Amino acid sequence: MKKLNVLFLALVLFCMVSFAQAQITPPAPSPAASVTQVVGLTNVSVNYSRPSAKGRAIFGSLLKYDQVWRTGANQATKINIADDVTIGGSKLAKGEYAIMSIPSQGEWTIIFSKNLGVNEGNYKMEEDVLRVKAKPTMTTNKVESFTIAFTDLGMNTANLEFSWENTSVKVKIEADVDAKVEKQIADFSNPNKDANGFYQAASYYFNNGKDLNKAYDWIVKSTSMQPQYWTMYLKAQIEMKLKKYKEAIASAEKSAEMAKAGNNMQYVEFNEKLLSEAKKMK
Repeated sequence: MKKLNVLFLALVLFCMVSFAQAQITPPAPSPAASVTQVVGLTNVSVNYSRPSAKGRAIFGSLLKYDQVWRTGANQATKINIADDVTIGGSKLAKGEYAIMSIPSQGEWTIIFSKNLGVNEGNYKMEEDVLRVKAKPTMTTNKVESFTIAFTDLGMNTANLEFSWENTSVKVKIEADVDAKVEKQIADFSNPNKDANGFYQAASYYFNNGKDLNKAYDWIVKSTSMQPQYWTMYLKAQIEMKLKKYKEAIASAEKSAEMAKAGNNMQYVEFNEKLLSEAKKMK
């Protein structure tokens, strides 16, 4: 009898193991996705699930207008922001939030909630950290699967875009790049100063419309320490802005010569165009 019990137990265990091994994992109808983007100098990432239209009408039908939506499927859509940013013109502190939304025909409300487990059934407005408005636009191409993407990238901006069916909604994210870069420049102490550091500082000031005299001082130091065709070209650009046309011509000629030696014909063209403009102003 004892032997039969042992055999029965072994058979049960065998069946349990076989059943566990026979489990089937089908593909998810709304698969998980993630997207990450550096906005300025700030890392922003979104984790969400992507439902598909599958021939269904979405906004105003499957998703009723003026009702809160988890902005995806399955678990709450989450956004993680590494630094304080501005979203839709309003400040949002760094951290992780759930993204909810209220689609309407003429305007969407995008909600950032502190409740990371939020869904349509347990949503509470008092858990909102930020609400921003956004205008939906019609797209020419139909988007089959719900998509969240970072688009229209700038020096310190990007749009967080939600697309599905023939609807697109964009919310602007702005990162405070200037404060970070100014601190980096201020921390660029004497023992660590090098040609590339001076070039980077000059380039940032030139490209962002800041103090050109400071930019010029830095690029002169950079090109004096280690001239390169790209640093000489920036020097010529700054000299043009400062109306130092003779100096700009000399810098552009030197840059073009170095670019030819380095077989970079694009910079040769850049310098030829600048030389043409500078010689008219001389």
